Amino acid sequence: MKRFGFLLLLVVLFILTACVPVVRDTRPKVAFINAPTESRVSGLAEDLEGLIKEQPTTFSFSRSSAIRFQETARDIFGSRAPLQAAFIARSQGAVYAVMVGFDNEGDVVRYSIDGTRLELTLSLKGRAEASIVDPTTAEVIATFVSSEVVAKQYQTVALELPEGLDPLDPRARSILEQQADDAKDRAVERFLEDNARQPLSELVAPLTNELTTLTALSTQL
Repeated sequence: MKRFGFLLLLVVLFILTACVPVVRDTRPKVAFINAPTESRVSGLAEDLEGLIKEQPTTFSFSRSSAIRFQETARDIFGSRAPLQAAFIARSQGAVYAVMVGFDNEGDVVRYSIDGTRLELTLSLKGRAEASIVDPTTAEVIATFVSSEVVAKQYQTVALELPEGLDPLDPRARSILEQQADDAKDRAVERFLEDNARQPLSELVAPLTNELTTLTALSTQL
């Protein structure tokens, strides 16, 4: 008998739960996109979105998984980026898109040869950027830029030259330059992993304030 009563209680609770209306988030949505491609750092837009979600906002956020798929399916490079970001925002019903990236550069400022090793000094720098895009006009309305992150790295690379070719031989120059470029690319990747998220917090307040103002205006139209 007790078991029957317990099952009956579960059925009643299930029915009552099913009758509770689902509360829809009616706030205007904003789509955070890792873009443009040349400044893309995987996960950066999600991290900035997460920081903004820690505080109350008058706007909500587009579904992340759908945006991540479109990031890889679209050509969001260079001058095409705002238009593609606008397309993504419209496809998600967002009133604005926010392109999030880390504008960076790396240079080999010195390299020397020590026996069978190539010794490099690299200068690396970059800034986090967030640009608000109007999905109707594809116009960049505002861009927020963090302070510059600067780093210097020293690397030693084992020389890889064809047998019998001396590092001082002019024919080895192009090979050495390619090895230096490869080392620079690896250094930039590590620099991004270590530093791209560091200045994101600087963008939270100004970006949130601007989006609050813009989304408030959009609801009045």
